[in-house]
Amino acid sequence: MTIQFEETEVEPAKASWLPAILAVVGFGVVIGAAVLVYVLTFFGPTSDAGFCAEVLPSCATVSVERVEELAGVDLPEGATVVRAFSGERDGQIVLDAVLQLPEGAEPKLADSYPVTFEGTRIEVNRLSAGTIWTGGTDDGSLGYQLLVSEDEPRTVTIGISKAP
Repeated sequence: MTIQFEETEVEPAKASWLPAILAVVGFGVVIGAAVLVYVLTFFGPTSDAGFCAEVLPSCATVSVERVEELAGVDLPEGATVVRAFSGERDGQIVLDAVLQLPEGAEPKLADSYPVTFEGTRIEVNRLSAGTIWTGGTDDGSLGYQLLVSEDEPRTVTIGISKAP
């Protein structure tokens, strides 16, 4: 008995890169989504205090009413928050806020008024320039500044910082 073999040329299997590429892209999408969720959770607004992190470019979750309460000011009806941050930064408790006033509106600010910020009471006084109010503690642990722009549209800029 003789066994005969037939010679047949077989082409080598082509390597398919498509599954590997899809796996890498899919892995990247999953990692990207996880990072996005983490960033939004860590740096996003908190539900109860109305605070938001400074890293967000247009942070406006601090309401006008909350700014009025923290800064001790009475802003005109229709004032809107351009950007605001209230919380802890660089080891200090701060309020940084820029508010836009309605056309022709002025903030109702006395020449001198008391402010209690995070439990510390200070007296805020208008500077002779007329559009700047400042105050602070003698030891420098609390500083307060409010600036009303003279340009249109009118804005109020408030900065308060307190060392813990």
